[in-house]
Amino acid sequence: MSTITRPDGTAFDIAALPWKDFIRSTTGSVMRAVQLEEPVTVETYTGDVNAEPGDWLIVSVFGEIFTSKDSVFRLTYREAPGG
Repeated sequence: MSTITRPDGTAFDIAALPWKDFIRSTTGSVMRAVQLEEPVTVETYTGDVNAEPGDWLIVSVFGEIFTSKDSVFRLTYREAPGG
């Protein structure tokens, strides 16, 4: 799983976040996502990504964590029934 840190370098614990299920409109895949309330850096396979409050953390069907800007997220995902 990806390493996620705060700007000061301390670990960011994602386990306690209020994750919800969302459906990706292009594939129908169900993914877990949560909207961020603080800035973080996510270590991904393509390099470090800085995410800001309002951005989304998304866990793919393969367990990979990535980020999305809110405007893109809202065009790409819809909340799954029962969330």
